[in-house]
This record gives sequence, structure tokens and C-alpha cells, in this order.
Amino acid sequence: MRPLPSTTSLFLCVFCVVSVAYAWDSIGHMAVAGLAYDELTTQQQDRLVAILKNHPKLDFITEGFPDPNIDGRDLVMAAATWPDLARSHVSKTGTPSPDGIIDNGYEAKDPAITQVKFDDGLLHRGWHFIDNSLWVGHGTPPPQLPKPPEVNAVGVVKVLITQLKSNETDKEKAYDLGWLLHLAGDLHQPMHAVNGISETLPEGDRGGNLVEIKGATDGASELHAFWDEILGKTAPAEKTPPHHPHLEKDVATADDVIADVQKLHLNKTKDNNLDPSVWANESLQLAKRDAYDLNFVPITVERPGNSEPTQKLQTTLDAEYGVSAKRVARKQVRRAGHRLALILKDILQ
Repeated sequence: MRPLPSTTSLFLCVFCVVSVAYAWDSIGHMAVAGLAYDELTTQQQDRLVAILKNHPKLDFITEGFPDPNIDGRDLVMAAATWPDLARSHVSKTGTPSPDGIIDNGYEAKDPAITQVKFDDGLLHRGWHFIDNSLWVGHGTPPPQLPKPPEVNAVGVVKVLITQLKSNETDKEKAYDLGWLLHLAGDLHQPMHAVNGISETLPEGDRGGNLVEIKGATDGASELHAFWDEILGKTAPAEKTPPHHPHLEKDVATADDVIADVQKLHLNKTKDNNLDPSVWANESLQLAKRDAYDLNFVPITVERPGNSEPTQKLQTTLDAEYGVSAKRVARKQVRRAGHRLALILKDILQ
């Protein structure tokens, strides 16, 4: 889902590292990729690593480690984070940046993706989620809720899988794998498959980004961020330019998550389902049951200057909510890692 930056915060998003809405933060994405890697055969692991070493942003992916000569498993885990980390390397819309990444927005009015173009230099914010509408208002829902944009994570994952099974070069496969490793995690984060609709927010809450939270928030200020961080918070990046992330710390935290969730039982029938549409619907139902079972109050947030006030919702979390959210997140990361492994086995055979 997408944050709503003010002019000031947009400037900061372009020129420094800030806290934005990621799915699971780097910890969850690394855990999903690590779980998948661990299910592969040694031959498949070696092949996956060999392909990823052709990634056009390999230096960018490994810059967060003290030694860029990282081992194969760490490379796979780090590659799963790069579509989010790329946000610290973008330019203003339409202006080339030193890293060649341009923020092209959310592509909300574009037709469905039919091809993932190799290293196209675009950030693709709209690829990380699917805005399935969920009525969270107090009254009767309107007869028709907004439909998700045609550009969404479900469509992109389907295209990626098709391309990765084709006769792509290893360089092309590396780029596609970077997105697949990431989006498999995104689609299992409940807040990346929902758009809460209410009287106050008829166009939606952007996956909980427009829901301010109080109470047992563990430092998060919005509902989306709370779910992103439920498995662990990404280590702060370096304070001085070029603001390198500390991915070696995130790998260590992700390994703890992996050790924990590997104990969870997998349902061979349900958890072997490889249809991204099914993943998104599961996440939507979990969002409905576990994320939005809250009391919401409409609020108006004043903005600086002559900007129009922002309409939001506000809710209060208790400690029990956090326990439930973590239980859901653990299961979803476990499920995502297993499903990703099955897809990778098919691709790497």
C-alpha cells in the first residue's frame, strides 16, 4: 500500500531514507525468501544464487552489508528487499537519478501489466499491493465499492511466473526474480490486499495508511505500519550519505523469525496453492477478520499552508490485538515461504 507524503516528506523520500510503508519491513521479506531457499535442493539453491548474481542492481542489493561478498543465502534474502529499498534511490517523477530509478507513481489508471520489462528504471509503487475494497464504515455500504486498479501485485506475479518459465536470459531472470521474491511476501501481508472503505474515506484508507492508531502501538503511528513491523523492525540505516541500510542485522533478525515459524504446521492442500489470486483473497479475509475488527472514529488532520485538511480514521489497539496480529503474520510468512519455494522449484528445475 502507499503512504500519502506531503510536499516536505516527498522531498525527504527522494533525498534521504525515511520510514515508508513496506510489507513486513525488510525482516518479513527476508524471512519469506530464506524459508523458500531452505526448501530448495542444493542444486536449486546454487542455480538461484547464480542467476541473482546477474541482477542489474547487484551492487545496490549488497551495499547494505559490510562485505559485499556475501554468501548465497544472504544474497537471496537481500534480493527480496530491493523493490522497497529502491525507494531511497529514486528521483523526482520524470527526472533521471544517479541510480537510474524514476518514481512513476502508482499506475492506478494504467492497463493491466502484460510484460515486466527488464530493468526499466521505474519504481512501480503500484506493483506492491491489490486494493480489494472492504467496507469498514458504520452504515450500509454503497451499492458499488471501488474496484482495484488493473495494475496490482496479483497481475504482476502471474506475469513474472510466466516469464521466468520462458527462455529468458539469466540477466532477465535475475531482475524478475527480485520482484517475485518480494511480491510473494507482499501478497501475504493482509494490509497489502485491502482498501478499507467508509463514509469518511469513500475512496479507501490505502491499506490502513490513513488509519491513525493509539494505545498498544509499539511505536507505529498508522495501522499499516503496525502490521509491517509486527515481526520485527528494520535496522536503522546509516545517518550519513549514502544512507546504507544494515542488511546484515536484518538477516540475523529474519533468521530468528525463520527459526520460529518453521515450527508451524503446513496444510498440504491449502498451503500448496500457487494461485496469486487465492493468496490475495486469503489476505483480504484475514484483514477483515483480524486487522479491521476495531472501532474507528473519523478525524480531520490539518495540513500546513493552504493545503486541504486530510480526512482519516483513528482507532485504539490493545495488547491482545498485537498478539493476534503476530500470530497471523507468523502463519502468513510461513505460508508465503513455502509457496515461493514451490514456484522456485518449478522455475529452477
